[in-house]
Amino acid sequence: MTQHAIPPATPTPSVPPAPVRSRTGVTGLEPGWTVEDSVDLFNIRLWGKGFFDANAKGNVVVRPSKTPGLEIDLLEVVEGLRERGLSTPVLVHFSDLLERRLLDMHEAFATAIKENVKIRRFVRFELGEGLEKKSNDFAAEVAAAAGQG
Repeated sequence: MTQHAIPPATPTPSVPPAPVRSRTGVTGLEPGWTVEDSVDLFNIRLWGKGFFDANAKGNVVVRPSKTPGLEIDLLEVVEGLRERGLSTPVLVHFSDLLERRLLDMHEAFATAIKENVKIRRFVRFELGEGLEKKSNDFAAEVAAAAGQG
């Protein structure tokens, strides 16, 4: 393994923290509690870089193209699955979201290339190097933890 020096990454601007709110007695039915309060409390807009939000009904929505108004209500998706006899958990694939993420990555690389980044250090691994798996006797570990070994 060859080691080379890379300078520390430039810190990215931090996202300001959500306002601190008292959660004492909050049941979701508290008078005056709004969808926006829930969005702030759970930091929904930070979940997926703009892909997730809450709609006016308070349901979590996904915006695969990040376009406001073009959104999928996840509660409606789950209810539709249940009507078809399926149960959660499920894995839902949004092809538009994948396409948007690939475009975001492409733009990030294009920006980095324009910035004339200089690599000062790197580590190169040979195929398979660093992937060694530790071999354990799980049954012996369980027996030892149970006081039988």
